[in-house]
Amino acid sequence: DIHVKWQDGETTWESEWSLQEKVPSLVFKYWEKLNGRYAATNLDTYHVFKILKRALPSDKSGNSEHMYQVQWVGYRPAESTLEHESKLRMITPDMLGKFESKQLAKGASEKRKRMRGPGRPRKKRHVKD
Repeated sequence: DIHVKWQDGETTWESEWSLQEKVPSLVFKYWEKLNGRYAATNLDTYHVFKILKRALPSDKSGNSEHMYQVQWVGYRPAESTLEHESKLRMITPDMLGKFESKQLAKGASEKRKRMRGPGRPRKKRHVKD
């Protein structure tokens, strides 16, 4: 947790994750002043902040496991890394499940849009009297 002094003078303890969600630039500036998060803490345990996207398998040895671009707590999106699905299933199964659910819903929505075609009007139903 990070001890924060707010503009009104109030001080509170806030989780790094919640600060990154609400005011990411503040978190990144804080760590930059300390020469980076790792240099300041020497912690080699990382926590997933957000799964940004799913990438195609990049292993040419035949491994068909999906890779995911992951942003870590305390790090900018530009510092994200590609991680194996099996690793994410082990360290953050809930977040991976939510990401996959969103992707399925998004894919279904895109499929419905494509079926009609761009700019093509819907067919009108003829009602018999």
